[in-house]
Amino acid sequence: GLHSAGAAGIMIEDQISPKRCGHTRVKGVVSYDEAMMRMQAAIDARDTHASDLVIVARTDAAKAIGIDEAIKRANEFHKIGADVSFVEAPDSVEAMQRVCDGIEG
Repeated sequence: GLHSAGAAGIMIEDQISPKRCGHTRVKGVVSYDEAMMRMQAAIDARDTHASDLVIVARTDAAKAIGIDEAIKRANEFHKIGADVSFVEAPDSVEAMQRVCDGIEG
C-alpha cells in the first residue's frame, strides 16, 4: 500500500465523488454516517498495518451543510483516531474563530 511505498500520511475526505476543488461553491459531502465509516476504515487499516501513518481528516461540510456540522465532524474524526482534523474553507474571520474555538484536542 501507500505506507510501504514510503507515504508518511494520507488525507481522507467527506466529499462525494467526483471530488471538486475545495473552494468551489457547488460541492457535496457524504452523510455523517458514511463520513464516519470512511474515517474508521482508514484508522483501522492504519492501526493494523502502518501505525506511524498520519491520517488527516478533512471535511468540506462547512460550505455544503454549515460550520456547526463541519466542527462536529472534525471533532468526531479526532475522537475515533484521526491525527489531524482539517475544516476546509471557513468563509469569514468569524467562521474561522468558531472552528478554532470549537475543535477539541
